[in-house]
Amino acid sequence: MSDLYNATVLSVRYPQKNLMIFRVKPDKKIPPFKPGQYFTLGLGYWEPRILGSGTEVLKEGQETRLCKRPYSLSDPILMDSKLIKSDTEWLEFYVALVEPSEDNPAPALTPRLFCLKGGERIFISEKAMGHYTLDLLDGVFPKQLLFASTGTGEAPHNAMIRWLLLNGYKGKILNVTCSRRQGDHCYLEVHQELEKMFLGYRALALSTREAKQKKLYIQDLIAENLLKDMVDFELDPESTHVFLCGNPAMVGAPKKNRESGQWEWAISGGVVEMLVKKGFVVDEPKKHGNIHFENYW
Repeated sequence: MSDLYNATVLSVRYPQKNLMIFRVKPDKKIPPFKPGQYFTLGLGYWEPRILGSGTEVLKEGQETRLCKRPYSLSDPILMDSKLIKSDTEWLEFYVALVEPSEDNPAPALTPRLFCLKGGERIFISEKAMGHYTLDLLDGVFPKQLLFASTGTGEAPHNAMIRWLLLNGYKGKILNVTCSRRQGDHCYLEVHQELEKMFLGYRALALSTREAKQKKLYIQDLIAENLLKDMVDFELDPESTHVFLCGNPAMVGAPKKNRESGQWEWAISGGVVEMLVKKGFVVDEPKKHGNIHFENYW
């Protein structure tokens, strides 16, 4: 069954027990992809799972198949304190352990990913997919870009940020990440180094369960107009595009009522709704706006 695998895990590290960053080298040449896109990863149902990941009951025939899931590409951005300037022979992924819940009592893939070691084999899709890329800007780069994410939702933003800096983007970039604890910001040192290298780059790492730090959500930054004072970033819809990725409760993705043509909010109080009230426009086909988003589940 190992013939179902087509890539090798080069390295694995665990910044936290429930977070992993690993690199995968496909057997074939990596196909062209755009920052922000995702690949599908897979492991066999016959592979081991870490302890405490729920009791799994396989369906008939499932024990010989692959469990698969899409994961956005992340990016280390820097190597030896310099921007990575060329394509690598490997792809980096930033993954959080999906723990058992009432809705998902025995997650299939991540408990297996967390057993991986360097040198082991894995499945990866032959091409990248997804439309959450810088193409959403239609080739017109604004004066300011705000990237806001929760948890591993920063992965696609890391790839976008490297592309922007490498290609000479001169506007302001504010990268806001929000996690439970400060130690969960696994790329924080990289972002701090970027701040020293690029005058227009700023990063904020928010925590919601850190005893020694004020509890802040991304929504708080907008509701309380904190960005101007904290990082001199004016949230101006005339000059700013916003990219949002992560927890659906943070994003608050809307759906359009077909009859009225108005946006409806399945989750009230999300960032998209807050931005719309400030004059931002949701990006949609044939009506390009300055709010771009992707939910992580």
